[in-house]
Amino acid sequence: MIVQRLESRLHGVINLDELAHHCRVPNETEFLVELQRFADAAVREAEDMGQLALLFQAVRVTLDAWPKGKTFRLPI
Repeated sequence: MIVQRLESRLHGVINLDELAHHCRVPNETEFLVELQRFADAAVREAEDMGQLALLFQAVRVTLDAWPKGKTFRLPI
């Protein structure tokens, strides 16, 4: 079974203003851009390691053969 994530919407999972306040980062553009990159990386890592989706995602599953039953469970 091959699983591919077709799209991933990272923005919107974490509120950047609340994260900046929590991290005690100044509300300046250069800090917020870097903080957004860290937040996106953390979300991506959590989704990949936990095999879960925090927001809606399109997933393509390719099977080697059709399962014996009428249904099968998606791995995500």
